[in-house]
Amino acid sequence: MPSGAGTGSGCAYWGSDCSRFQLASREPPEKARRMTVVMVGVPHPVGAVRCSGNRDAPSRSCTLRSRRPTERGSAVASVTPLGEFLRSRRRAARPPAAPVSTGTRRRVPGLRREEVASRAGVSVDYYVRLEQGRETNPSTRVVAGLSAALGLDDEEAAHLRVLTRPETAPGASARSASGVSGLTELVEHQLTDPAILLDASGTVRAGNRGARRLYGEDVVGRNVVAEVFLSDESRSFYPDWEAAARCSVGVLRTSSALFPEQHDVRETVAELTTRSLEFRDIWNQYPVLRKGSGRKLLHHRVLGRLDLAYEALESPAAPGLQAVVYRPWNLAGPDGT
Repeated sequence: MPSGAGTGSGCAYWGSDCSRFQLASREPPEKARRMTVVMVGVPHPVGAVRCSGNRDAPSRSCTLRSRRPTERGSAVASVTPLGEFLRSRRRAARPPAAPVSTGTRRRVPGLRREEVASRAGVSVDYYVRLEQGRETNPSTRVVAGLSAALGLDDEEAAHLRVLTRPETAPGASARSASGVSGLTELVEHQLTDPAILLDASGTVRAGNRGARRLYGEDVVGRNVVAEVFLSDESRSFYPDWEAAARCSVGVLRTSSALFPEQHDVRETVAELTTRSLEFRDIWNQYPVLRKGSGRKLLHHRVLGRLDLAYEALESPAAPGLQAVVYRPWNLAGPDGT
């Protein structure tokens, strides 16, 4: 837990009292609008997103309301998650320096399949089967060889291990009622800094007073990933929108591997893939990220520019849920903790 969280007055971080958190009065929210997008090749609408709130409010809320995506209407690739990840990292890997005497140009980005296979110590045929989804259970030695061959960082290597051993991922079914209620109690009543409880799909399940004043009174039930890509105000709310977008997709990518059985995660991915070209472009780049601790810059219509440190707290008894706590960056340590 961040130093000072849960003790003393969190309002001291933000001014003499909590009044600076109070949102400006707003007109009654406009009627939630329903947007139906028809994609080329899809003969009927595949769902809708509902955004509510006045355009002049500090933030608008977006929740997903969709029909179950059909195979025909989904833009998500049909390859296995393992094959998709290997292909993305092979294409992003730096190829070896070509001999000057060859005079040939590479026709594919990144590494060729035979180059990955050679580096990893496996046959080309075996590696091709991995990418095509015809082989899904490589040994620990092969996984380590692939991580080295593709130059994966620690988070990417951990993601590869989850994809090859999905049975080791902490499924949401392992949650206990006491674990969920414990995190909810922590967020709603014990933390004095702004805090929200997020599920694996990015939906806010609980929030305290500071979170409601930071994100709006209707923060509970909103999907933070959807708002980055679908809210009218997201680009002004996040000064570095590109970084916020990539971070959101990276966390959702990781969640989709850790909790493949969760319908909410699959629905969020399918809905945003259909409705946002920017989401689809970043999703196809396959960033992976575990939400731990870091820095977040926001531009709030009432509070102005906010430079915040955040930390995500988890409980082994409630996999898939994270309590995310915010406090001013200038009161955090050198690493934001």
